[in-house]
Amino acid sequence: MGYRSEVKIAIQCNKAVVGANAGWKTFLCEIAVNPDTKIAYEDLISPDLKNCGIDEHTTVNRIWYEGDDVKWYDSYSDVQSWMALLEVAQGYQHLDEQLFSTAFIRIGEEDNDVETNYTSEGCELLSVYSSSSFDW
Repeated sequence: MGYRSEVKIAIQCNKAVVGANAGWKTFLCEIAVNPDTKIAYEDLISPDLKNCGIDEHTTVNRIWYEGDDVKWYDSYSDVQSWMALLEVAQGYQHLDEQLFSTAFIRIGEEDNDVETNYTSEGCELLSVYSSSSFDW
């Protein structure tokens, strides 16, 4: 049991920005060797996990994570690693504000327990919406 959350993370590199390819490669190298992001990086490159990945497209590159019904506690090493990965991406804002967009959403079990964090165009990557359903 325990308190469960739905968590989504999106990191997008805009290839239209000058230097984007070099920035993306540097970012991937950094998260691969950074001990704080090791767990998240290993998840990303694991062929067995389907809830996260690295996608490279013509106009954008993306890293994504989707956790449904997960225990998301700050003291957990995997949570710390994913949040460190997000912080590393946000650190690239000093190169160009449009280079990386990031989005983090955590929705807890309680109605008012919603946490969001966006940088640059991050609000276009993920959004929170409300819905209702019958409970019978």
